[in-house]
Amino acid sequence: MNARHFILLLALAAFVCAEDAVPQGTGVLDEAKLYALSGETAAFQSVAVSSGGYYVLSFNNAIDVVLRASDKSTVNDSQTLYAVAQAYKDANFDSLDASGRQAVLEPAVQSATSIADFCSEGVNFFVSRNGALKIIIIAARTAYPRSYAALGNLQANNPPLGNASVALSSSFETFKLAAASRDSDRLALALMNMSASADDLNKYYANVSAAAEEIHAEVGDNDFKFLWVNGQPHNCLGGDNLTGQLAAVKSSAFLEGFKTNDELVQQIRTETALRAPVAEKRRIAFRKQARLYEYGSVAADLVAKYSAYGVSLPLLNEKTSQLNASFASLNASSGPDAQDKADTFDAIYAEANGLAQNYSGAFNSLDPARKALDNASRNVDEAVRKFGNTDDRIVGFQASLQELRSAESTQEQLLSNGEFGSVYVLDSVALNATAVAIAALDLQPRENQVDWVMIGGVVVLLLALLGGFIYLKKYKEDPSLYVQAKPEDFGSSVSPGSLVKR
Repeated sequence: MNARHFILLLALAAFVCAEDAVPQGTGVLDEAKLYALSGETAAFQSVAVSSGGYYVLSFNNAIDVVLRASDKSTVNDSQTLYAVAQAYKDANFDSLDASGRQAVLEPAVQSATSIADFCSEGVNFFVSRNGALKIIIIAARTAYPRSYAALGNLQANNPPLGNASVALSSSFETFKLAAASRDSDRLALALMNMSASADDLNKYYANVSAAAEEIHAEVGDNDFKFLWVNGQPHNCLGGDNLTGQLAAVKSSAFLEGFKTNDELVQQIRTETALRAPVAEKRRIAFRKQARLYEYGSVAADLVAKYSAYGVSLPLLNEKTSQLNASFASLNASSGPDAQDKADTFDAIYAEANGLAQNYSGAFNSLDPARKALDNASRNVDEAVRKFGNTDDRIVGFQASLQELRSAESTQEQLLSNGEFGSVYVLDSVALNATAVAIAALDLQPRENQVDWVMIGGVVVLLLALLGGFIYLKKYKEDPSLYVQAKPEDFGSSVSPGSLVKR
């Protein structure tokens, strides 16, 4: 693994340890994910009430948070939450599938109550009248102990059985009215009542049926005639069929996660108090995420560049580790201390980023210096190949290169230690190394070199001779160009024959 990959892994390590990686964004779903706990799936729905627009956030299909559409702030006042809860349920009434439920509930309720009533009416006729069998059981209780106990059970359980049957029918009628008026709360309450009535009906029917069977078994009555009503057969043998019908009622009456408005308001207030600090911590952490990743990329690039020249950056690596540790601490923090840890992250980031900027600027001097030295070395080596290493000019080049490399090496060590005060020396190294490279490249054999001082003297001499020749030639061709000066022209005596240009 190279240095660049190592630094990038350090920069990304903090994100791996997050409770749930949540992408940062500006959408409502992105905001909802901030409130999600570990393993939850977030969703939202928009609703509008008289006070404005709202977002209802649900997690694993449970409604837990309400946000204002205007600024995505949480809502906690009960009056607004109640209105939002009602609006949400009204908007989602069709998801309750009232018509589908009714299609199953209607025949199941009718069948279940018919079975229960068929039994209850017979039991009521038996226990409410002093028929012969009842008198015998009471009078000869020692002879019929099981029947005597069963009689007591019939008297205790038959009234609740009848009540459960009535309650089931009544709840179903309420359900139909709620479905027609699209009243979700009333419909939900009716379904819950039907489910509870079905449980009661099943329980009391089982008790009554068992008691009737005890009497039937002990007294040897045929066809449960003691339960007949005015000669019409009645019995409590429909338990198996009743169980199936009540199972259908329970299944169709089941509402996963549905709550009344009051229950929803309480749930939202409780869940918001739990989730809001988590969301705020994540919100703070995500604001640092882009900065951390950007810094990690820059740091990795710098380490790779310097490593190519054999220069390590331990101070930068240390700051990178500190920054990652700070972000990991922020990401794992609870809501109350998130801001303090964010401030710590910012302070470390400022130090690390400043150090990275210094290294970036210094590399703009180090890179040209190293390249210039390498180029000069190649040119000097080529000159050695051509002219040998005893040439005093080449010896001078080599000495200069050694001094430049020593200066450059010193600067590398200073940079590795995080010292940038003399980076300008590298610019001087680059300039001088370039001069050595050019001189070595242009080096000629001594016999081919020209003495420029001698050439300069010859040129001056030739120019002087040429000037004299031109002067004499012009004077010979036109002597009138020059006249003898008169003394009065100068106000003083002059030597005769002096030439003055007209």
